[in-house]
Amino acid sequence: MRDRLWDRLRHSWHEIWFAPGESTNLAAARIIVAAHAIWVLVSWDIASLSGLPDGFWWNVRQTTQWRFFIFPGHPGVERLAEGVALLALLAVLVGVWTRGSALIAAALLYHLGPLQAFLVHNDPHNRGFTIAVLSLVVLSASRCADAWCVRVRRGPASPSEAPPPQWEYTWPLRLMQLFVAQVYLFGFWGKLSESGLAWFTPEQLGRHAVIFEHRLPGRSLTHLGSVVADSTLLTTLGAVAVFVFELGFIATLWSRAARRIMVPAAVGFHIGILLTMQIFYVGVFHLLLFVNWSWLAGVLRERRSGALPAGT
Repeated sequence: MRDRLWDRLRHSWHEIWFAPGESTNLAAARIIVAAHAIWVLVSWDIASLSGLPDGFWWNVRQTTQWRFFIFPGHPGVERLAEGVALLALLAVLVGVWTRGSALIAAALLYHLGPLQAFLVHNDPHNRGFTIAVLSLVVLSASRCADAWCVRVRRGPASPSEAPPPQWEYTWPLRLMQLFVAQVYLFGFWGKLSESGLAWFTPEQLGRHAVIFEHRLPGRSLTHLGSVVADSTLLTTLGAVAVFVFELGFIATLWSRAARRIMVPAAVGFHIGILLTMQIFYVGVFHLLLFVNWSWLAGVLRERRSGALPAGT
């Protein structure tokens, strides 16, 4: 009995991490991670934050500054770091020297990312680079440039060189998907730690909807937060949906059916949060890591002949 259980666990582990994968799916993940990080990087003027007066940094622990190698008062140095990070991300995007460029980009984003967050929190939190940093480290150790990349001239390939095993395209992608799934799982855990199961009651959800609708100055995007809060049916459905979604999203790592249900549900989840609580989660685009890009590429290739590949 014990041996049978162990064999099943070992088989499941192998299926999750080392099943045959596609180079195009891993290449698509490389492009998604790099493009998203570039978008976030150019959207913020991170370097200028280093030049803010000392009074802005009073609430930031010295140990935290040392942890991220942040020394305020050097915007020129930070501007240089931004430029190098951008170049490294562009190299990752096109698949050039990804082993080194992804690692350089990860190190620099690890340093740059917390700068803005420190002005709001004592620690970096949900500011757009967390998944990127972790994923870039994974990409630096993977064969992410075997497809959809700019080919750099190299010496002639050996005729006896065997193609890489297909599992090498699976574990990096699955690990990046795990980073995305953990956002929801840890969000669920945080709610339990803060309020227990009481967080998932209609009253609590309605309270949050109203608070976040009026939290920021200026005109709200919509007034759906108040509409939801006034409806017991909507708050009850919302509380149940949040509980099931945040706890169940982790199943996307091993279940194809869960991916087909939970990933579209996640998109709807974030649209609902945006419309009711005025919160835009910049990491929502990382859900594209769950798309079967290899299958989509096959659809496009076979469309002319009218023969579609097997299902996702």
